[in-house]
Amino acid sequence: MQKNLLLLLFLFNFACQESKKTEVSVRQAETETELWSSFVNQLKDGEPVVQSPFGAIRFSASTSQDSTLSYLGVSPNGRENMVLISPFLPFQKNDIPYPYRFSAQTAEPAYYSISLTNGIKAEATATQRVVLQRFTFPSDTAGLRLAAENIEIRNDSLLVFNQKNEIFVALQFSKSFFKRDKGSFYFLNPNGEPLLVKTAMSSVNIEKAIKNLAEIKDWNFEICAEKTAELWENELQKIQIQTADKNLKVQFYTKLWEALQSPVLLSDLDGSFRLDSVLYQAKGFEAYQYADSYNFQDLAPLLGLIKPEILQNIAKTYILTKKMPKKIGSFEKMIIGLSPVFWAEELDFDTDKMGNLLSALALEKGENLSPYALYSLAMFSKKLHSPNLENALPTAKILDSELGENLGL
Repeated sequence: MQKNLLLLLFLFNFACQESKKTEVSVRQAETETELWSSFVNQLKDGEPVVQSPFGAIRFSASTSQDSTLSYLGVSPNGRENMVLISPFLPFQKNDIPYPYRFSAQTAEPAYYSISLTNGIKAEATATQRVVLQRFTFPSDTAGLRLAAENIEIRNDSLLVFNQKNEIFVALQFSKSFFKRDKGSFYFLNPNGEPLLVKTAMSSVNIEKAIKNLAEIKDWNFEICAEKTAELWENELQKIQIQTADKNLKVQFYTKLWEALQSPVLLSDLDGSFRLDSVLYQAKGFEAYQYADSYNFQDLAPLLGLIKPEILQNIAKTYILTKKMPKKIGSFEKMIIGLSPVFWAEELDFDTDKMGNLLSALALEKGENLSPYALYSLAMFSKKLHSPNLENALPTAKILDSELGENLGL
């Protein structure tokens, strides 16, 4: 009963939020199974986004209703530091990379394509840590402009550089470039074969970013896009609604798609990551961060039902880093949001360490916490069997008998 109530509250909250310009629409499908694999971002006038569920990196573009493309970019999920890659036709006069005019675009959760009026076609897909782009040119030469400073050439197909806020970038081409002019790179294209680009990022260092490139082992764009599409299908089909109103389905799965873009994967392929300028090593799990504690409170009940392992990994990340929100409001939202972690029959993290971490924070912030946050902590103390946490909550018995009874929890 409690879980069903929380799920309804989650869906109501997302349905009442101001709608974004991105919508997920459903193609015609003969069977319900086919329907799950046919969600499309109808980005009529906004920013199409391509990423893996909960991915660390994302592709985005900016288009407008007058058929103008402003940029194609790759960025860490939930953060700034966008890397802009502009395709162009080399050795032509007045070749200005942006804004470009386009004739068509297609967007899905795992795939984006745009056809420019100069004959260039750009496509993108993504895994958890790598964005893969594919560019097709109508000429026997191809060009890419990279908006970045301090580019280091490792070889004729691998570039690395630093972004602000401790973001390290590795960029690999499927072909060797034969000429470089500052941020412009030139490629021979005699047979019209596509030029592919892998982009990976790391919060640790350049070498980790290079290693993250290995998440996509080859240059097969279609297989990469299909695998990510399957991941989205698997997540979206966990909740099925029955209605003849296709618009309602569009709204529902749009909100679900938006929700499952977070929490954000933090760790590199080898488990390393940086948080608040401190380096950590996640051993045996993937580290996640939910940057907005307010939305985390709303999303956590849904994750507790359809993706409980993500919440377990968030708990492990908190234990490892001991990094919880400092502002009292954000801390409360995070504490309340963590409640669904304890729905699991078995807790896959060190309960003693979690109890000690929460007890220290409860002692520090206890007098200022709301009754709801205190009640959540009181329930945690029982599930964790943590006397330290229970002792840090002098009002736990009152909350358990009065607030708990009133809430029906």
